[in-house]
Amino acid sequence: MDLLFELGFEEMPPSHLKALKQQVMERLEPTFKDYGLSFETVKTFLTPRRFALLLGGLPEKQAVVEKMIKGPPKSACYMPDGSIKPALEKFMQSNGVSSDNIRIIEENGKSYVYAFKTEGGKDACEVLPALLEDLFTDLWFPKSMRWGQGYVFGRPVRWIVALVDDQMLHMELFGVKSNRVSRGLRVFGSDVEIDIPGHYEQLEKEKGLIIADENKRRDLIRNQAEKLAAELNGKPHLPEELLEELTFINEYPTGFVGHFEDRFLQLPKKVLETVMIHHQRYVAVENEQGQLLPYFIGFRNGPSENIQQVIVGNERVIRARFYDALFFVEEDLKTPFADRVQGLERISFLGNYGTLLDKVNRVKRLLALFNKENDLLLQSLAELYNADLTTLMVQELPELHGYMGTFYAKRSGVEEPLANLIEEVVTEPRVENSAIIKVLDALDTIFAGFDMGFVPSGSSDPMGLKGLAFDVLDLICKFFPERSVKDLVLGAASILGKENLVAAVEEFFLDRLDSWIECKEIRVKNAIMDRALDKPIGMFPIMVEVLGQFWTGTMVQNIALAHRRIRNIIRNQEAHASFDPAIGSENDLRLHESFLNNGIRIDSLNVVTKDGLMKVLEYLTALSDDVHEYFDKELVMAEDVKVRQNRVALLMAVDNLFSRFAYFGDLVL
Repeated sequence: MDLLFELGFEEMPPSHLKALKQQVMERLEPTFKDYGLSFETVKTFLTPRRFALLLGGLPEKQAVVEKMIKGPPKSACYMPDGSIKPALEKFMQSNGVSSDNIRIIEENGKSYVYAFKTEGGKDACEVLPALLEDLFTDLWFPKSMRWGQGYVFGRPVRWIVALVDDQMLHMELFGVKSNRVSRGLRVFGSDVEIDIPGHYEQLEKEKGLIIADENKRRDLIRNQAEKLAAELNGKPHLPEELLEELTFINEYPTGFVGHFEDRFLQLPKKVLETVMIHHQRYVAVENEQGQLLPYFIGFRNGPSENIQQVIVGNERVIRARFYDALFFVEEDLKTPFADRVQGLERISFLGNYGTLLDKVNRVKRLLALFNKENDLLLQSLAELYNADLTTLMVQELPELHGYMGTFYAKRSGVEEPLANLIEEVVTEPRVENSAIIKVLDALDTIFAGFDMGFVPSGSSDPMGLKGLAFDVLDLICKFFPERSVKDLVLGAASILGKENLVAAVEEFFLDRLDSWIECKEIRVKNAIMDRALDKPIGMFPIMVEVLGQFWTGTMVQNIALAHRRIRNIIRNQEAHASFDPAIGSENDLRLHESFLNNGIRIDSLNVVTKDGLMKVLEYLTALSDDVHEYFDKELVMAEDVKVRQNRVALLMAVDNLFSRFAYFGDLVL
């Protein structure tokens, strides 16, 4: 049998559509299995107003399954005379069986009651309504809607088509009864009566003007864009994000070409692209050199009927947007870019933290965290990277923040190396100087957020502090891999005078660090996260690679066992003064010497490289061998208190050397 199920709803945004399809496809096979059904083929159809499943090869009936359910021991079920005890009656009642279905089975010398029952065998059409309801309810969307009698879905459901072969499947979902009639394209299409599942796609296109297959719509949009651009002696600038959006906002895409005046081409390319792509969803047209041509390609959700009117309307809109942009740029250029820094005083930052100009001054102070407080280039960059927020252009198109800063800076005579850094700070730093400013800006915002009570919790993160923390970790790992979280947090808190926030911010970064580390083996991650705040950030991804590769090998396991043995002894011991060789035994001195020598070797290594960490493991292996030998020959918990404390001090020092890298004991199999 073939099944067609179409869920029709009000227009859904692309993010909702993708969430819907992903969840349904993840659920599909398990749900069918739970209901004793199967299918041989599956095809999906997805548009802004519908999601359809076309399944082939369904059985007419459920699979018949014989279940064997273990019950209480025989002694708890029967009296000596063979009569049934209450325990057995309750067991039979709860499983819906009679005494005819009960068997006694021996297991390991004991007898138990088992119930044997047959399930399944129902007609598929009897089971499918409940199955489909399970499949499409309790789905997650970025933002759900409620309507009617408390129904919840991505958007209100308006129609349902449910067919098994040529028969309608009677069901109700989200307050809507099933039918065989689908709805066509708004205005242009008509309702479509589906006779059999296999005709769905063809009928939707012929009568409803619906191209139901998203892959066909995607290819159609791409091909039309390429064809129309070629007719203009150009090529389409069609980013993947725009292609996806056009695919999921149109059910019958028809491309058209619009024109705008050449004089608008004097605007920065990114301004034109931002207006066309991000705001109007147009495809820009470029020549072979990547220069924009005075054309755009738009897509109408419908046929080519009266398309000239559509073109005129879109040209009027884009012309107005470009007039505004041209005016904004001309007005903005009347003020030298450096003079805009003072204008940041009129833009509030956060509560008691004043204005963006106050933030600039804090970032300049924070340069001391990198010993750059006297660096004139960075001082200037700290002043300029937010200056374009005062411009008309960025106020109108905030996504151009950074780009316009670089553009205006160059036009105002700012030296190009400094001007180029402005966009990098806002977007993606490519060099150390822009990375420093972005890190300091993020640290200032994180401390401000915590001070004002905007502490992230669960899914609540009103200031986006989690994302900023990940930015800090990424940039420090790339440009300053030897720096630790503790180093950054303590340094920033000291400069900002916010020592009271250290504990909370450190805990926050610790949580982010745990999420930041990409590691499939939980024991490797746990080992690395031991004393994580003190470790160089650049060491974490390399430790994941090294330990992920070698953690089950003899070398690492030897280190792990030695470290665990040390921790087991010192776990509940108080810290004492450093080891005193004067009262140490021969074995104490031998381990102490190994600790010193291997520690010196490790100190000479670059531990934020793979080669360096491999050498660390080599030296820790040598130290581990001496640890094992020490435990075999010496009793740490000696009766003499001074001797015992001296040995504990020695082991704590050895533990600290291991722990600079990981708690290897977590790796023991």
